[in-house]
Amino acid sequence: MSLVSNFLDRIPTWPSTLPSCILQEGFAYGPVDTSLNFKPDAGLGKKRPRYTEAPWELKANILLDQQQRVLFETFLKDRLGNGAMPFVMNDPTDSSIYYSWQFTAPISYQPSTPGVVVAPLNLLRIPGTMHYRSDKVYLVDDIGDQLTGTNDKWLYAETNP
Repeated sequence: MSLVSNFLDRIPTWPSTLPSCILQEGFAYGPVDTSLNFKPDAGLGKKRPRYTEAPWELKANILLDQQQRVLFETFLKDRLGNGAMPFVMNDPTDSSIYYSWQFTAPISYQPSTPGVVVAPLNLLRIPGTMHYRSDKVYLVDDIGDQLTGTNDKWLYAETNP
């Protein structure tokens, strides 16, 4: 068993008991601008990408009843270290693709109907991280080793022996 496999076993996943459906109101999803602008001493300014892959930002709202709110707060506090750790969740536009996400702002609930609150999610999709379809998992770690698996079971496959 490798160190990377042990790490993957500990990545928190968005609980299935929490809503995976987001509200249309307040939804925004797209890449973050990571361009670098350079102004030389003479001539026109230049612009280039800072990274090969940009993170994506997600702003969305979900509805939580009282039980889901307790579950969400427990997930945030106990599994994510008060939102500091990344977690795996499906892409909001394609539920068969999953990415690693991280909270970028604290949660401030807004009342909706009796017993229900709106939880605004401000998330960053971490570039170069896990993304998989429901039947196959792919992850390339920072030294070029590919990790694969099926049915939520993680396997380690060495590509750099």
